[in-house]
Amino acid sequence: MHRRYPVLMAAFTVLAMAAPALRPAAAYHKPEEVAAALQKRLHRVDRFVVQGGAKLLAAGTITDPFRNQTRPSKVLQNAFWVDSGVPGFGRMEFRLMIEGKGAVELVYDSLKGGYCRKEVKLE
Repeated sequence: MHRRYPVLMAAFTVLAMAAPALRPAAAYHKPEEVAAALQKRLHRVDRFVVQGGAKLLAAGTITDPFRNQTRPSKVLQNAFWVDSGVPGFGRMEFRLMIEGKGAVELVYDSLKGGYCRKEVKLE
């Protein structure tokens, strides 16, 4: 398959955004409270956005890096929603397929964790 622009296959890691001492007390919840909040949609879920001149073709969360397993996500307008969010004191890895040239900014937008930005240059 011939493409006009090169395609970037990259894994992007998002760490827990704030240091433990800087996290608000509201960030510590019991698991059943978090599950109820997701079920009743009390607040918005986290969002991953690709900004710049590139196009996000496919995305997913890496569930098992040793077996190369990825849970796909539905891509909407160069972004996708992360339903589970980043676990406390944890990290998540995403696999992205991006088509384009130039600089691209990857943004992870979390309601409680804030923004995590990384600029990547596509060649």
